[in-house]
Amino acid sequence: KADMELHGVDLRGELPDHIEVILRYIDTLGQQDNPAEPREDLMDALPDAVASMSHTLSKSSAHNPYRHLLAATAAAVGEPSPVKIGARR
Repeated sequence: KADMELHGVDLRGELPDHIEVILRYIDTLGQQDNPAEPREDLMDALPDAVASMSHTLSKSSAHNPYRHLLAATAAAVGEPSPVKIGARR
């Protein structure tokens, strides 16, 4: 949250882990004169989080228009990591 605020990302009342806020944060970092890199832990967790959201959405509504947005986001952030039995996320 502090890094988002430092880079001028307005949370608009959302929690800092909301996908829309995270995507605006990443976009903001890429647009600055001195581009900064998003936190490594965020970029490591993003593919798994997007894959999980896509899976949940596909089970609840096959016709939800947001599934296309999540599919595009998943393609942009890369493949999720395989989950190991007993691994902590």
